[in-house]
Amino acid sequence: MPRLKNAALALPGTLRLLNQAWQAYTSKFANLVSAMVLPVLASIGATFLFGALFGVLIMTISHSTTISPAILNTLIPSTTFWLVGGLLFLASILVQILVMSWLQSSVILVLRGEDSKTAVKKIWQVLPGFFGVALLPQFLIFGAWGVFLIPGMAASIWFIFSGYIYLTQNKKGMAALWAGKAMVQGRWWEVFGRLLIGTLIIVIPIIIIQSLLLGIFGQNNVLSSGLTTLIQILSFPLIMAFINELFEAAKPGAITIAKAQKKTIIWLAVVGFILWLAGGFAIWQIMKSVPYDFSKTPAQNQSSDFPQNNNAGSNTNAAPPLGPID
Repeated sequence: MPRLKNAALALPGTLRLLNQAWQAYTSKFANLVSAMVLPVLASIGATFLFGALFGVLIMTISHSTTISPAILNTLIPSTTFWLVGGLLFLASILVQILVMSWLQSSVILVLRGEDSKTAVKKIWQVLPGFFGVALLPQFLIFGAWGVFLIPGMAASIWFIFSGYIYLTQNKKGMAALWAGKAMVQGRWWEVFGRLLIGTLIIVIPIIIIQSLLLGIFGQNNVLSSGLTTLIQILSFPLIMAFINELFEAAKPGAITIAKAQKKTIIWLAVVGFILWLAGGFAIWQIMKSVPYDFSKTPAQNQSSDFPQNNNAGSNTNAAPPLGPID
């Protein structure tokens, strides 16, 4: 079967897309910040909550009121720690995807013309569907990365427009995913190149500013950490605005994805997911079987694995030294 390609004209250049994104970002800056307040606070709260839960789990299993490397000797052989910790980790991932869906959908609604008050009210109508559209690609992308580097990179670009499609075309679930992939079909490199270059142009100045702040105030300074976090939060809607402009430019060229290709992608994700689970289980078994004392330094553990005989000189059964050969 011949490979389907988009018949649309070439996408606009990266600088043109960035200019359009910057205009949208600056003209709607106040509304964007207002719409982001609640999901950002929810993300911070979820981070502290699950951090506290992990701390309680560790101290409960290790019977220790302090967390130190030495308690890993108790945790690693514990099946309870891995099961409960795994469930907590999975729950934290789902909650963070939900909060990120809240943040992304709020920003997209504002970028596409809603004011912040309307976006806050409308978000509760669109969030469940947007969460589903955000969760499904994570499974497919995670599975693709489990197979190899190239499928993982490919899947990461295939589904980047899914959330925009859900909010603008009301396509739900897998329909939004396949519609998003259709927009990339035949011009993956064009989309990837613009995303890569555009993101670097946005991120590199931010990294420079953060480095300057760290150099001025120091790494553990509260003011430096706060300003760095604020810069990262405020840069997020600019990146979303750039993707929105790319989405608008790519839309006219959408085609239909063949059913056989859909099945291949799904099976690829399933195989990758199984490989991830098998790899994680193998690592757990290796960590349980290899003796290692986390209360010691790596050098001390290495010397205990290969003990030296300090009394070698007093061994009475040792063979006498050889005399001169006549």
